[in-house]
Amino acid sequence: MITSKDNDKIKLVRKLMTDKKTRRETGLFVLEGVRLIDEAISGRVEIEAVYISESKARTTPSPFGCHPSDGGELAGNILAQNSPPSEGWHPKGDGVVLVVKDSIFDAITDTVNSQGIIALCRKISSGTGHCDTNALLLDRIRDPGNMGAIIRTAAAAGYNTVYCIDCADPYQPKSVRASMGGILYVDIIETDYSIIDKLKRQSVSIIAADMGGINVFEIGNTSSAMPQLLKFRRTQNSPLCKRGGGVADGVFCLAIGSEADGLDPRIKNSATLTVSIPMQRVESLNAAVSAGILMYFFRR
Repeated sequence: MITSKDNDKIKLVRKLMTDKKTRRETGLFVLEGVRLIDEAISGRVEIEAVYISESKARTTPSPFGCHPSDGGELAGNILAQNSPPSEGWHPKGDGVVLVVKDSIFDAITDTVNSQGIIALCRKISSGTGHCDTNALLLDRIRDPGNMGAIIRTAAAAGYNTVYCIDCADPYQPKSVRASMGGILYVDIIETDYSIIDKLKRQSVSIIAADMGGINVFEIGNTSSAMPQLLKFRRTQNSPLCKRGGGVADGVFCLAIGSEADGLDPRIKNSATLTVSIPMQRVESLNAAVSAGILMYFFRR
């Protein structure tokens, strides 16, 4: 059992909680809670280590501090995931499953009512920059809550890749919590504005969200939209949906900018189609709300 706050494994968790550089260098991030950890194990996320509070370990039969009714037999799942054994793995838990003194565990958890279990997970980003499914391009989304909410909606709406330019770290604890597990299902690629040319070389259409764009709900119903629509159709290998507004087939990337600054001109100037959401009585919507509306609209 770990009883000292100066233990290297405890120091690593603290750094992963607070330091983006450590998350980037190690390729790890922290998950908290039974449901998310069980979901990570069941999916494609590699678990490096699990930390259990002493009291949780004592009051439940599983070495993971998780009773089956609390979210699944995590121990069995991790054993299955790590078979054959990987380097540093010990089935009895002295390498991957770590019991931590309660007072020390309380110092590394980031939630008010902790479930007594956290895991170190490896990021799933491919980092290739190749876009073969509908994607998001996030430009300077600095609020971690917005970042997590957008990732959550992207996972729900079937956007498998999220490109991030100068955004809040999607793997910081607040973003991870706000994603409600969505972080486990999308490929997150931190990039720069060179991604625009890469997308264009792959014949990926960029749809830009901007207040000066076409009313997205009037696409197909206004003559002023026709030049952009015709250009958009030429870059797709299929027409727009007959009902107007949705993309039937073809790969596109939806670009969302920050609430304060919007999209960078480099993105706007490269867009095949620029759309806006009509407003009444207010000037703008929260970035996560706008992203959600447009993600589902273009998935019709």
